[in-house]
Amino acid sequence: MVRAIEGLTILSAGTLLRSAEPGCLWLDFEARIAQWYAFGADDALELASEQPF
Repeated sequence: MVRAIEGLTILSAGTLLRSAEPGCLWLDFEARIAQWYAFGADDALELASEQPF
């Protein structure tokens, strides 16, 4: 799924595979940074990785 809403583009490439680590990928095209957020022990999203692109 791809949606554009008021200057924000949302991409959903979800999976139903239970062995996949759930989380969220944030792409900042202006800063050219990709950030991966994974669920922590308390089910809160935590920054797990950050990479320039």
